Amino acid sequence: MNAAQERADQLVKDFYARSGPQCWPHLDRSELTGGLQWRIRNPTAINQGPMGVCGVATVVEQWAADDPVNYVWLAISLFEQGVGYFGANPQSGRTIRPSAALKQAAIPKNMNQADWLILASLRESFHKWGDAISYRGKTIVETLYGTPPSMVESAFRSIGYSHIDNHSDMGSTQSINNALDAGTYVGTGRRVAMFVNANMLAKGTEHKKGRGGFLGLFSVCDHVVGLMSDIYLDVTDPSGQSVLPFYVFTWGTRQRVPEDPAEGSLPLGDFLDNYYGYMVAKF
Repeated sequence: MNAAQERADQLVKDFYARSGPQCWPHLDRSELTGGLQWRIRNPTAINQGPMGVCGVATVVEQWAADDPVNYVWLAISLFEQGVGYFGANPQSGRTIRPSAALKQAAIPKNMNQADWLILASLRESFHKWGDAISYRGKTIVETLYGTPPSMVESAFRSIGYSHIDNHSDMGSTQSINNALDAGTYVGTGRRVAMFVNANMLAKGTEHKKGRGGFLGLFSVCDHVVGLMSDIYLDVTDPSGQSVLPFYVFTWGTRQRVPEDPAEGSLPLGDFLDNYYGYMVAKF
């Protein structure tokens, strides 16, 4: 572990050694400790579970890697005090104060307590910022179109990321040059959130164009992932029309695209059918 991870790990050990009241009756100090310690070492374990908050989960995964101390402080403060601070400073950050109803809510089945505590609290708070639109109890911008770029940018900005540039459009697929630029930023140490249709990620659907909206007639961006490697065209393809395998963070894992290891590359047309651009930020 590096120095920041060691400091974060010690904070969690101190948290585990304490006793006292807690604000979340369905959470367990021991289980939360284990979840936080694993995520300090392996941020890609962060998993949104059944919550439609992929963009926020992507930002938190990158934040846990860049600033593990403040990541665990948020969890500890929420657990012990019922309030936490998501941010780098009072000017840009956000006070996170989960509602009584959320703290009393049951934890979704098979969801890690560390992820539930942080992501559920952030989801509730972000919705209060006016970035979500609800209809009949469902959040339209998330259940139909994924987390909007405005929410992703707000999350990056709150926790101290700068030089945030948005090169995405949830209503329109983007060019291969846009994707190649996204990959280049990964190599410079900047953080990249990529907007896609989830068809791109799964074996058996990676060759389908993402569709949704009225009668499934419209191209739809419905997912946000963290880009973890550069993107290259396959120069061994005589046509120059395929993309070499690359890696993203999604659903608690580092995933290869295309997912099937038998596929050496992804046809360029299939990639572009499900690619909506990226957002880049510097910590």
